[in-house]
Formats: sequence, structure tokens, C-alpha cells
Amino acid sequence: MSERAGAPPPSGLDEAREHYLLLLLARFESGELESSEYFRRVHLVQLAGSVAAMEGVVDAPAAPEPALDPVDMLLLSRPTPKKTPGGSRPRWWWMAVMAFFFVVLLLVGLWLVAHIRQLRNSGNLGTVSAVSAVSAVSAAPASAP
Repeated sequence: MSERAGAPPPSGLDEAREHYLLLLLARFESGELESSEYFRRVHLVQLAGSVAAMEGVVDAPAAPEPALDPVDMLLLSRPTPKKTPGGSRPRWWWMAVMAFFFVVLLLVGLWLVAHIRQLRNSGNLGTVSAVSAVSAVSAAPASAP
């Protein structure tokens, strides 16, 4: 690979690293390397401790691109979670809560239907005071709030 650049690799490790990174960039720009392969090789060149290791990374033939990326492969390698019987518990819990509130609303409505005459006759139907409404229903004398 160093023959392509036309000059022998420099003697210092940092200068050699820069030289090999430029060679990798040239291969990437010419379309020989895919982007993932280019970044993997750049990382390996930066980690290499010798010029021979750098040259081995740069001169290696391009590996074919895998059909799946690493994230997909990781997801496929995980075992599928088994359904637990408690998995549907929140759905039933919310249905029970909603049924409870529906029953409470129904009972309040039935109580109002049964006691509407008493509320009308007491004259306190238009007031907002809870004390007067309770006293009207219980037939106790009304007191000022």
C-alpha cells in the first residue's frame, strides 16, 4: 500500500500514523472501503503500537459489508423474553378501577334520583353549601354555613 503513495513511510511513529491515516482516507475516497470499515481501520491505526501493525491494517483487503449491522446482530442474539402471566395485570387493574368509578357514579345517580324531591322541597337546591344539602336530606334543621 505504501507503494501507492510513492514515498516510503516516515520514520517516526506519529508521522507514520499520519501517513497511514492519509492512505486510508485515499482508499475511502476512492470507494474501496465502506464507511464502517474505514472508521474501524482508523481506530485500529490509532491504537497500533508499531509501523508494521499500521501497515497490516492499511494493506488488509476490504472485508465484505455484513448484511446486518452490529446493533441488529445484538438484538437477534438476545433470547426472546417469555411472556409472564403478570404481564397483563395492569390492563385488568385499570379495568377494575374504571368499573369501580362507574359503580360509584351509578350509585350517586341513583341516590340523587331517590332524593331529588326532598332536595327540591327544602329550598336549598340552588345553594352551593354542602352543609345545607346534607341537612336538607337528613331532615335536620339547616344552620348557616
